[in-house]
Amino acid sequence: MTDTSPLQTSYWVFAACPPGLEDITAKEIENLGISGSPEPGGIEFRGSLREIYLANLMLRTASRILVRLGTFKATSFRTLVQRISRYPWELYVHHPGTLKLRVSCSYSRLYHTRAIEQRVHHGISLRLQRKRPGPHKGQTHQADTSALVIVRFLRDSCTVSIDSSGEHLHRRGYRIRSVLAPLRENLAAAMLLTSGWTPDMPLIDPFCGSGTIPIEAAMMAKGIPPGSFRSFAFEKWRNFDRRLWTDLKKQSVSLDCSAGPVIIASDRSPKALSAVAQNAEKAGVSDSIQIINRPVSKLSPPIPGPGWIICNPPYGKRIGQEKAVIYMFQTLGRVVRERFPGWRLALLCPHYTLQRALALRMEKVTAFSNGGVHVELLRQKPTTGVELGMAD
Repeated sequence: MTDTSPLQTSYWVFAACPPGLEDITAKEIENLGISGSPEPGGIEFRGSLREIYLANLMLRTASRILVRLGTFKATSFRTLVQRISRYPWELYVHHPGTLKLRVSCSYSRLYHTRAIEQRVHHGISLRLQRKRPGPHKGQTHQADTSALVIVRFLRDSCTVSIDSSGEHLHRRGYRIRSVLAPLRENLAAAMLLTSGWTPDMPLIDPFCGSGTIPIEAAMMAKGIPPGSFRSFAFEKWRNFDRRLWTDLKKQSVSLDCSAGPVIIASDRSPKALSAVAQNAEKAGVSDSIQIINRPVSKLSPPIPGPGWIICNPPYGKRIGQEKAVIYMFQTLGRVVRERFPGWRLALLCPHYTLQRALALRMEKVTAFSNGGVHVELLRQKPTTGVELGMAD
């Protein structure tokens, strides 16, 4: 990786994602016409401002989009300050007082994170003092703008990145109301993209909570980009290209006004379903989701299969009663076997005891952390030789 320069039009970019989702995030990036290289915790790719903007707007499973300014070796604070001060901070930072720094160190001579933060801040301040930038491309100084700079030391090698996203990308901007232990939006998207469900197939979530899985599915079916309802850190950069961003947003919206698949959000809690209705309205998909107040034991298919039941059932940590959780998984398995011929189940499961309680032929698709709990995404094996709706 080479360092950035003020005249640079191409950047090294890192799309961070939850560990375990690197392959699906890489596939998303490939679908945008970008060539990327998977690494632990994300995908690295080369791109212009266009690709940076596009990744923030379109990637459903990513966590953040980081622009890597450069990597260098530093075993002294003097070297650190010198190298930091060479980067074109005037393009990204309005004032050193608005900086947020995140530092990590492993196996390096410089290991005191607070001291590193101070030197990095000093190096950035030196650069900004030299350049004394004025308003750029119609931008004015905004005291409330915060730029997140990430510094990572590994074996004396220092990688410096600046965050282009702002808030975590799972914060789509449509969640008005929430319920206990909500599923992050990028994890819900990962479940949909890896389960085998496709946007033309019926879907039921019998434990919908505030509606994350049905809403993400409806947004996919309608062609609504995940970043449509929020702002991004790059919009505050001094090199922000407003015309490019406006054009990309116009080009990315491909609203499908057809009837779309049957998508059902079901839960036994009226409070949860009220949250679903408000969140779906904000996301522009209220007309695509049927909301049903029903316990899983009363669930029935709206139409004949094939279709998918995709859910994040309450488990252990969320309920606190092991026997009740096991019984609920047993009930779900029985309902799927007896009432949903041609349908398949995909769900998050924290351990084998609950998988066994389903009494269904399940297979592991991937694994990741959900709210600090290690879970596996399990998918029901097809009952025939033909895997209906299977993803490539």
